[in-house]
Amino acid sequence: MRSRTCALLTSLVTAAGLAGTALGSAPASVSAQGAGSPQAHHGFWLSGGLGGGWTSHGGGGGGAYIRLGGTLSQKFVIGGEAIGWGRDTNGGTVSRGNAVFDVLYYPSTTSGGFLKAGVGFANFTREITDPFGGTLSSDRQGAGAVLGAGWDIHLGGGNLYLTPNVDVLLQGYDNLSRVDAVYLFTLGIGFH
Repeated sequence: MRSRTCALLTSLVTAAGLAGTALGSAPASVSAQGAGSPQAHHGFWLSGGLGGGWTSHGGGGGGAYIRLGGTLSQKFVIGGEAIGWGRDTNGGTVSRGNAVFDVLYYPSTTSGGFLKAGVGFANFTREITDPFGGTLSSDRQGAGAVLGAGWDIHLGGGNLYLTPNVDVLLQGYDNLSRVDAVYLFTLGIGFH
């Protein structure tokens, strides 16, 4: 158990380092509107997207998120997020999701790159169809966290953004003696 946790933490630190390096070295002119185009964050914001990913136990599936909140400054926005993953298995479905309070940090006000961290609750659900047509369900709740990075690409002259994201969902169960991870890649549309 300890070696799996160490491997997971090593993977997270490596991913965070790579994301930070990519965000720090990315040119400020990535915005679809040209170089130096400011990323304006005002008041309420909303974003949602779809994609895919896999779990630390293997197996790919579909992913989705919706997040919304308010603007603290041009570098910090806060909000709530529901993010999850699911897949069909032989005779049933498996899903994992987190509901978290998020903080998004934009290191530069002239580009759309951001880092994200959130804490909250996790849920794991497994449903199996029995031979008689009934459904057996198992549900588990625990502590949840999200670490991620993304890039808001400005679309047109308004406040609409295309946002590729990479996220790691951490889910702790049984007094945190068991920690599972979900790795997601999503593409979203947002409004700032």
